[in-house]
Formats: sequence, C-alpha cells, structure tokens
Amino acid sequence: MSRPTAREEGIGTLQCYLENGNILVGGGAGVGLSAISLEEGGADLITRLQLGPLTPEELRFYGIQKFPKVGLIDGKFHRNLGETGMGYYQEIEIIKTAHELGLVTTLDVFSVDEAERMTRAGADVP
Repeated sequence: MSRPTAREEGIGTLQCYLENGNILVGGGAGVGLSAISLEEGGADLITRLQLGPLTPEELRFYGIQKFPKVGLIDGKFHRNLGETGMGYYQEIEIIKTAHELGLVTTLDVFSVDEAERMTRAGADVP
C-alpha cells in the first residue's frame, strides 16, 4: 500500500484496502531499524512508540494512535485522575483536536460507551 499524505487519502486507502478483503498489518517501533524493518516487511500502519522530538525524516505522518491507559483504571483513583485533568475526558479532547487538524485518529477503547464517545469526537478507528 502506498503511503498516504492526508487524512482523506489515508482513510480512503484503508477502507479500499479492507473492502478488497485485505488484512491490515500494523506494528509499533521506535526510530531506526525496527521502523525500517516494519516498512520493508510490508506493514500497513507503523505506530511510533518513542516519545521525544521528531527528526525531519519522521515528519511523514498523517495521523495519531492513542493508548489511553487511563481507561484501564477504575474506582476512586480513576475519579481522582479526572479531577486533576488526567482523565479519559482529556483523551477524548485530544482525539477531537487531532480530527479537527485533519489527522487520522486511531486508538484503544475499553467499552462500547468509550467507543461511541470517541467516534462522536472524530475517531476514525476506535
């Protein structure tokens, strides 16, 4: 699959690929050899796992992948995270902002309710 350069092109490419009976293969990589290996091995989606500044070569992205692990936490600690600005609501806002910026948005969800909320916020692949 050729590398898309914009959200609409990326979503269209993914939909066409799936409609033709293909399976999407994705992988996570830092920078360097693992990312190169994934690309040369035919991965359709490569998620950047390393945090930190991007080099000019790495600016060829058209979306974000969120892993909102706060969704795994429940009870009082979950409520406390929300009260301090580190809850699931903020994860939804990140997806909404990324969608408004024209980025493809993919993420993990942990319930039907979270999937519906993320979809309303603009998630392309919850």
